[in-house]
Amino acid sequence: MGIIKKQGIVNSIITFLGIGIGFISLTILQPIFLTKEELGLTRILFTASYLVSSIIPLGATNIITRYFPKFKNEAKGHHGFLGFIFCFVLAGYIIALSLLFIFKPFIISQYQAKSPLFTDYYLWLVPFSLLLSLVTILSLYCYALYKTYFASLLNDIIVRLLSVILFSIYFLKIIPLDTMITLFVGIYGFQAVALIIFLIKEKAFNLKIDFDFLKSLNIKSIIFYSLVFTIAPTASYGIKFIDSIVMAKYQLLDIVGIYAIAAFIPTFIEAPLTALEKIANAKIADALNRNDIENIKDIYYKSCRYMMVIGGLLLLLIYTNVGYLLSFLPEGYSAGTNAALIISLSSLFNLYTGTNTSLIFNSSSFLFGTLLLLLVMVLNLCLSIWLIPIIGIEGAACANALAGFSYNLSKFLFIKYKFKLQPYDFRNLKITLITALSVGVLFCLPEVYNLYFSAIYKTLIVCSVYAGLIYISKAVTIQEIMK
Repeated sequence: MGIIKKQGIVNSIITFLGIGIGFISLTILQPIFLTKEELGLTRILFTASYLVSSIIPLGATNIITRYFPKFKNEAKGHHGFLGFIFCFVLAGYIIALSLLFIFKPFIISQYQAKSPLFTDYYLWLVPFSLLLSLVTILSLYCYALYKTYFASLLNDIIVRLLSVILFSIYFLKIIPLDTMITLFVGIYGFQAVALIIFLIKEKAFNLKIDFDFLKSLNIKSIIFYSLVFTIAPTASYGIKFIDSIVMAKYQLLDIVGIYAIAAFIPTFIEAPLTALEKIANAKIADALNRNDIENIKDIYYKSCRYMMVIGGLLLLLIYTNVGYLLSFLPEGYSAGTNAALIISLSSLFNLYTGTNTSLIFNSSSFLFGTLLLLLVMVLNLCLSIWLIPIIGIEGAACANALAGFSYNLSKFLFIKYKFKLQPYDFRNLKITLITALSVGVLFCLPEVYNLYFSAIYKTLIVCSVYAGLIYISKAVTIQEIMK
């Protein structure tokens, strides 16, 4: 895991810095700089555009990971692989654009009552979704080239810093809301252009397709794979964002803004896995291409154990401090506390199952993965429609968490059956019991007169208990990590 470990560490640093900036921006600054309704507007525009952007590549995001090793040839400009991928993007954008206009009256009618501000800016989905799609494609291409640093830096840090600057300018009344939304979308245009310039400098931006090379491949199977994966990314993002989109139909944008804060906090737990998958995804695809089962097993097993240790610590940090954090924000945001706690459990379980997504979707079992994603998205949609009108924010969180649990449990069971890989042993059980015990210790600690002191002393005690028990139990040793 040498390359994975080295780039994973750097990506983890970048990701955590980015989450730190995003955390400060979304949970502290944006509630001050924007009204709850304006915050809800930016979130629903982003999530809806992201969902549409998942359709645009027509499954090409997974083609990059799975098939790039076959195209990879620096001397020949990778046979114009990027140009080949852009053909999918162009075709997909025409389809997505048509759908946005065909269904515009229906979508407007669904959101007009509770979220009229969103309907006013509906047409911004057209450019926003294209830019997000380009950013995704270009970033994945960078990861496939093992040039992960710049793409991660742009996505996790620079874009978030630019957003903070933009919202600050808007707060100072220097620009109106229309201009702010224009510049908000423009930030992602800047990101796409920056990635293109980076790839040009790296001599990896070649749009001239090598048709002779394409003829040597099974193009029909690639196109079939692409069409299947038109569903997969959409379903994947649907699982992640559909609760917010459904909430905007049943709740005011103010509530959507509060939920956006609550749902963002658990992403802190998933950051290590996100960073690891940026490089592990390409390595697993390469190992599968070479039928190197031992390397796949090594990555999968270690990712589960290491992510469990890190995830347990991050869960404790959130469970200890989320209530205090939201209480410091403007009035109303504390309503998201339970939602953050519920989603955090699902995020922890995601880490418990390691790099399972990469293994399934880069193997011949991608059809199962696609079907599973679709079923879980439908489950999330049904649960959201059922629970949000009844229990509001907590309903959205429960729908999100149940979908996440179902998805990861199904992936684990399938890998165990299909690949005969079962990454858990007594050490994993130790980590789980230590995490549960540490949460129990947290609930036994009394409150004191000062909220700041309560947060600090509880964090120190709980984290010390957790780290001490992990060390004593030897669930993970320093020697293992340093290998």
